[in-house]
Amino acid sequence: METIPPDNIPHLSATLPALMGRLEAEASTKEAGQLVNTGTKSLQTKFGSAKPDETPSWLKNWTPSESFMTVPAENILQEINIMDECLLPAGLRAAGVVLSKSLNQFGTPDNWELLADDYLDELSQVPTDLLHEIWVHVRRECKYLPKIAEMLEPVKDKILARRIKRSKLEVMLQYSRK
Repeated sequence: METIPPDNIPHLSATLPALMGRLEAEASTKEAGQLVNTGTKSLQTKFGSAKPDETPSWLKNWTPSESFMTVPAENILQEINIMDECLLPAGLRAAGVVLSKSLNQFGTPDNWELLADDYLDELSQVPTDLLHEIWVHVRRECKYLPKIAEMLEPVKDKILARRIKRSKLEVMLQYSRK
């Protein structure tokens, strides 16, 4: 995927200079370009072969009614740490890169000044690897600049599944300490 330097985002800088200040405060240019381009690769580098959307076999069938724990607390904590990393928001800079690429592909809408802040706020909360999936979806499937909900559609179930998995791990950890 082509890298567009986040500090040179023409559609955002030309229409909303205040947003550029928010982008500058978020992270370095190098970080943002790498975040969007590496996606899942960065998670695999951090956690080996860990896949954030796969559930370990010991967690799949576990229920709080089990009176004994066969999984050490260290394993549960390791999974929680992985899920925390997988749920970290990509940030404004990475969202700006995806938006800039989208605007380059589809053009800037007439009412962009009213919409830009909402797009950035929503996309900046998406985890990095899923932000990359959004860009791939937009690039391949959309004929026009999609609405925010249309951009989030392909990843919303994954985000929810990660949050549920994280919550289940937290409960499991509490049971392991009893």
